[in-house]
Amino acid sequence: MTTISRAGTVTGSPSTMASTGSAVAFARSQITWVDRMTRAASTGLDPGQTLAQYVEAIGDRWARQIDKTSTFDGYSSGLRLRVIPALGHLPVNMITAGLIDRNPADDRARRTAVGRRTGNDEEEAPNPRDYALPDVAALEELVAEVAKAGRHQCWGDMVTMLATTAMRISEASGLEARYVDWSNGIIRVEWQLYPGRGGLVRKRTKGRRRRKVPIIEPLVPTLERLMADRKSDDRLLYGPRGGVITTATLRDATRWDELVTRLGHPTLVRHGLRHTALTWMADAGIPLDVLQKVAGHQSPDVTSRYLHPDLSALKAAGESFSAWWSPSGPRRPKLTILKGGGATRENPR
Repeated sequence: MTTISRAGTVTGSPSTMASTGSAVAFARSQITWVDRMTRAASTGLDPGQTLAQYVEAIGDRWARQIDKTSTFDGYSSGLRLRVIPALGHLPVNMITAGLIDRNPADDRARRTAVGRRTGNDEEEAPNPRDYALPDVAALEELVAEVAKAGRHQCWGDMVTMLATTAMRISEASGLEARYVDWSNGIIRVEWQLYPGRGGLVRKRTKGRRRRKVPIIEPLVPTLERLMADRKSDDRLLYGPRGGVITTATLRDATRWDELVTRLGHPTLVRHGLRHTALTWMADAGIPLDVLQKVAGHQSPDVTSRYLHPDLSALKAAGESFSAWWSPSGPRRPKLTILKGGGATRENPR
């Protein structure tokens, strides 16, 4: 009699074992299969299944936490065109953090040189101030050049709006005339508009946080022109043919990458205009709690990164500290010995 243990060991007479070789191989394969199914039942993952098979088995369930109206198509395309062709043949238990040597998201929007972390020091973490324009003159030049490159004023208007209000481009595209409150000098930011799955998508702002941003003097001429002859529910910003301006259309219509490189800002991206506004507001002395509301940040820790002092502020701080050390600096308190109980200049009675 031939027997096969759970470990796959075969025992019995040589003649019987030889005659049952194929049966033994089949039995071993069945034991292996049972073991694999047992592990799959306990962990919810079949270690022998390839990534491609796993993705096919779960269908669209991988996207349960993804916004179907905006980011789903991008993730779906990336999975189909990049991830599965590169890793689909590997067993799922081999897909580990060590196998993925880089995150493709780190390379998006050409952010390859500015503020990139090079070590474990928190001081080297990317700072949003690094993405901002250096000064107002640079902004004015950029506004003129994008309008010229795109052959339409709408591109310059969008750049102006983003750099003076700290809105996201989808929020500026969804801005309607009724949300401009001239009497209080504010703009109410409540909606965003962008092309999504099935057409244009209009939904609440990121995090569903409505907010107000101030109307500053440099924005007034542009805003007055955009508001002219607009009905309350009309959008303020349109593309040359009446369409929605997106980060992609702004990039393509103006040849953005070439343009900003020529102007001396090779790492500037469209979202950098929001960073510009928040950086300049911080430098203007706007309190952290107010800046957080303007930005729409949930955490003040995110907003506080815009408060990092620039070089001029550091220089001024150094000069103040030097003055404190100098002999001619602020008068220090002095102790005086009183004789006869009389008053002194430093210690009047």
